[in-house]
Amino acid sequence: MNYQRVRSLTVQFEATARGILARAEDSPARVITIDSSYKSLTGMSLKQDELFRQSLRCVENKLYRAAHV
Repeated sequence: MNYQRVRSLTVQFEATARGILARAEDSPARVITIDSSYKSLTGMSLKQDELFRQSLRCVENKLYRAAHV
C-alpha cells in the first residue's frame, strides 16, 4: 500500500469517526460540526447572527443547556 492510499483511508476514517462522535452531546467533535453548519447559514439579521455566535460560544465551553436557550 502506498503513502497516498494510506493517507486517503486515514482522512476517510477521521471524517467517519467525527460524524459518529458528533452525535454524543459531550463530544468535542460536535463543536466542529456546529461551526461548519454556521458557515453554511446566510441571510441572518445582525441580531440573529449575534445570538447564534453566543450559542456557539456556549457549546465551545460545554455549556450545553445555555446554548439552546
